[in-house]
Amino acid sequence: MGLITTLRLHLSPLGHPVEGAIAKKLYLSGALLAMRLSRPQDGRREAPHRRVFKAGLSRVTIDNGALYLFGLRQSLAGNINMIRVKICCIKNIEEARIAVEAGAAALGFVSAMPSGPGVISEAKIAEIVKSVPPAVGTFLLTSKRSFAEILKQHEVCRTNSIQFTDSLPLEELFKLRESLRGISLVQVIHVTGEESIEEAVAVAPFVDAILLDSGNPNLAVKELGGTGRVHDWNFSRRIRDAVSVPIFLAGGLRPENVTEAIAKVNPFGLDLCSGVRTNDNLDPAKLKAVMQSLVQQRMPKEI
Repeated sequence: MGLITTLRLHLSPLGHPVEGAIAKKLYLSGALLAMRLSRPQDGRREAPHRRVFKAGLSRVTIDNGALYLFGLRQSLAGNINMIRVKICCIKNIEEARIAVEAGAAALGFVSAMPSGPGVISEAKIAEIVKSVPPAVGTFLLTSKRSFAEILKQHEVCRTNSIQFTDSLPLEELFKLRESLRGISLVQVIHVTGEESIEEAVAVAPFVDAILLDSGNPNLAVKELGGTGRVHDWNFSRRIRDAVSVPIFLAGGLRPENVTEAIAKVNPFGLDLCSGVRTNDNLDPAKLKAVMQSLVQQRMPKEI
């Protein structure tokens, strides 16, 4: 196989990707892969030699803390089937920075909700969104159910995705789709039983993705997310198999159960909030543990 493309991703001493065009493109797949391969298992600094492994049609070489991709015919994320990670309940610019540096593909910002953690003002969301690199997804979580109210929120927050934590009348969804071209629309399905499968199948043709969570919109005070509870993943898997849009899995995910969750549901992405927080603050150690679990699960064998 001839050489098609050669890319180089420099790493800092801590193993995080530095700023740059390649880092932005490969910040999740490449950076996490390099973090794993550029450091030995015992945590000591590795001697300056090369290690090579195969990833699909690509050959990847680690040489003195740089990542080389040879014969790259498709994205590295596609080669190793990396799960996307969305970190929700981001409250400030510092938390956004921590999440992005850890390899988050997307960030979630919680606007006014009837209950649950992480709520910040729309002005604060707009401020944080301006600081997020363009390659990272930004999700506005809204509990509003009308076209006019959601459009007004979007005009302030300017995220590239909107996540509906409550069900929307289809006519309102149609108007949003027409008015917000280029903005991804994501519907939350709170998984409670067989009815959740029917709900997901009905709305899937009209949204860009579905997020499966563990709330209860039927309570007097609605629970629309942030419960920290795990729902029945068997229903989540059935939803995943029944629809053609990407599925994000949420609800009680933490470092200890993400591997099992992926094995049972096989989602497009994971959505984490309380499972990577301590005392209501984003916990870099918990976040790192999640990312390491994902890398270890998807890592190709070395040769």
